[in-house]
Amino acid sequence: MLRTRHLTILGVACFAAMCVPGMALASGGLSPTPDGASGGSHPQRSGVDAGGVSAVVVRSWGACSSSSLAWDSLNANWSLYGSIPINIDYANASLCDSTITHSAMEASGADVVIMSDPGGGIQQYSADEISALQQYAQEGHNLIGTYITFRYTLGGIDNSGLAPLFGLSASGGYDISAHSVASVFKVHNPPSQLFRNIGHPYTSAGYDYAQIPADGGWSSNELAGATMVGGKYGRKDAVFVYEAGAYDAVYITNMPEYNTAGSTVDQQFLYNAIIYPATG
Repeated sequence: MLRTRHLTILGVACFAAMCVPGMALASGGLSPTPDGASGGSHPQRSGVDAGGVSAVVVRSWGACSSSSLAWDSLNANWSLYGSIPINIDYANASLCDSTITHSAMEASGADVVIMSDPGGGIQQYSADEISALQQYAQEGHNLIGTYITFRYTLGGIDNSGLAPLFGLSASGGYDISAHSVASVFKVHNPPSQLFRNIGHPYTSAGYDYAQIPADGGWSSNELAGATMVGGKYGRKDAVFVYEAGAYDAVYITNMPEYNTAGSTVDQQFLYNAIIYPATG
């Protein structure tokens, strides 16, 4: 079973000319990015069975939708990936389309908070919102972040205050890579539970750009308590786990939830992240 503390997921997707699907960087530096969410919420399960894990997506790229994202598929097919039921609430209006508050997260009842490419979705978090997320995590809820979680200069977004919640330095000067990256993550030995039922290396079919630090590659310079469990020092593709004591946080530099409804490998990774540190 899951440990007593809850789970919180943070995910990230791109927006604007540089990170938004379907759009290309004006300077020609990037190939087309993920298509923007096409509005409208999709049917969701009302909850999870006893012993399951519930996750909520806060202001992110998806704009309260599962369009181009794996949420609906995971809600419907979680049993393909493990024995622990999960439910992802991506259309909670008080969190996905409003100010993120501690009370709203409490009301959601979520074990996990997901930030899915908030920077790419041009979602600037205030200091109060970051504080609310920190408080909720410290109360025993896990965090997961994907892709442009920390900083997107072209969009004028600086959420680097989130980095310490993931055990990463707030002063890493983060931005996104100017070129597509091969999202192939070397799995460290012994492998983390995140890579259960996933081949080694983990090859993601998700959005193939990455959040990177100012020096162009992830290394020990950016670590502030987190452990690299996937990837290789000096490269742009990396997966981190931060075991903070009260909570666990998972961060992946690409966007495995984007356009991967048919990718069982990416959905397995996302499922594993949601139930982490359980093995299901």
